[in-house]
Amino acid sequence: MYRNRNRYRSRRSSGGFLMPFLIIIAVGVIIVLLFNLVSSFFASPASQKAYLHIAEGSVSMKTWGTDDFFDHTSDVLVVEGDEVKTASGSKTIVEFFVGTVMRIDGGSDVVFQLIDDEDGGNIEILLVNGRIWFNKHYKESLASVKVSTGDILVTANGHSVFTVENEFDDMVRNFLNEDVVFEVLGEDGKAVDTDDVGPGQQAVFTAEALSRFRQFQSPNVVVAQDDEFKETEWYAWNIEEDKNPTEFVMMESGWQFVKAEPEMVEEEVPVDGEETEAVNGETTEETTETGEASEEETAVEIPEGVELGDLAAPTIITVSGGNQTNSDGFYVVTGNPATIRGGATGAAKIVVNGYTLSKYTPGDAEWTYFANAEYDFMQEGENTYEVYALGADGTRSESLIVKVLYQPPQAAPVVEVVGGAEDTANTNE
Repeated sequence: MYRNRNRYRSRRSSGGFLMPFLIIIAVGVIIVLLFNLVSSFFASPASQKAYLHIAEGSVSMKTWGTDDFFDHTSDVLVVEGDEVKTASGSKTIVEFFVGTVMRIDGGSDVVFQLIDDEDGGNIEILLVNGRIWFNKHYKESLASVKVSTGDILVTANGHSVFTVENEFDDMVRNFLNEDVVFEVLGEDGKAVDTDDVGPGQQAVFTAEALSRFRQFQSPNVVVAQDDEFKETEWYAWNIEEDKNPTEFVMMESGWQFVKAEPEMVEEEVPVDGEETEAVNGETTEETTETGEASEEETAVEIPEGVELGDLAAPTIITVSGGNQTNSDGFYVVTGNPATIRGGATGAAKIVVNGYTLSKYTPGDAEWTYFANAEYDFMQEGENTYEVYALGADGTRSESLIVKVLYQPPQAAPVVEVVGGAEDTANTNE
């Protein structure tokens, strides 16, 4: 009996010794949970990563860590892990913290897999079904954007404008400036092939094409964009938004979406003393009042190990694949965009009509500019492009003037036939 009481007291003493530590741990866990809860309520909106604006219709959203979708008819914040389903006929705009804009078509299902601010920004989207449109140009976003459909993985790192579709077939369309890279995924989720979709091109991934890719046959799926797509309401809405975008700004009453003018790069206006005579792809020297070539205020950072050599004016190689001009010195193009390709010597940067080519690497022997009529970089009729290079010390080269005559194919006139053959015959008399 005495021995049993000692054992009971020993166990009781041990429990009394551990209990304060258990209480401290429990209190600490509660404090951490309360801190996270309060932080979620009072965190800065900028930390919420993205802002979703419902331009038309409604959306259903499932927040991270939950199982239920909730309907929304007004603007909401979006964070990593959220899933959004848009109602049929709706129009939705998402602006990420780095300035990248994504628009979601009606009847789409999108999962925001990753949104962070490392290395300029990283965005990863799972397009379960539907269509999305990305614009990384108008705010010059350099965020890495990845879009997966399960069969393909699309990556865009430059100032591009592109769409991804996951409907009957997977599809990628690129509209502006930078190449978009796609990877075809095998059954195990690993890439089996990769290629680029350039501006003005599209890639269509049918079930047959995907099967051939997975058999390492590498079918050609990259072609010029079809005109039928450009007649859709989805295309027209996005082009209008790209030209006159809805921008997210802070108002006194809180976060709101308002219309804003696009931040387009204006063409440089020649100053007094500059000569800008357009001559069949030849260079013209731009001089200041002192007669010396103009010079930029800041030097250009050159990657280690790159030797540029003497700076020279850019040269022209081809315009949309051709190198012949008409009697007036214009390169005649009928397709959109017009691809202007040229050469460079000793250049750290290449500038076309005030726009610095972001894909050009210092020391590259060639440069490419895409003049897209949909974004007013090329007008029907006569167009002039001034191209110059910048040296490592900021010195500006002589200018190259490229003249382009854009003549898009004219649609066949519609002939309205009234009545039958008898009426047609009467109209011909």
